[in-house]
Amino acid sequence: MYQPQPDDGRVGEPYRGDSLSTGFSAPRGRLLIVVAASMAALLTGGVAVDRIAAARAESHTAEAFQHGMGTADRPSVRVSGFPVLTQLAKGSLRHIDLAAHDIPANWLDSAPAGDEADRTP
Repeated sequence: MYQPQPDDGRVGEPYRGDSLSTGFSAPRGRLLIVVAASMAALLTGGVAVDRIAAARAESHTAEAFQHGMGTADRPSVRVSGFPVLTQLAKGSLRHIDLAAHDIPANWLDSAPAGDEADRTP
């Protein structure tokens, strides 16, 4: 026949899981996970925005150089340093690598005599 089992006085209490414990209560553990996930998302988003800003700065620099020098091909430009956003906010970039080919040398023809020794192409 059926015999009821004692419930040890836990009627109406929420279930806390089995005996394996992580050391955190459920609400505190969830809060920790939410805070860690939020911090990771903010960090990842900040890095992504900085890389987008670097790509735009590289593109604008290449376009300006191509237009200013009159080259047929755009140069290869790489903005170094992190974070680029703070460099752009200050108005100057610390390090830019630029590689260009077929740069016209006609600027030497319009220079006054005697200045050739002072300039290096």
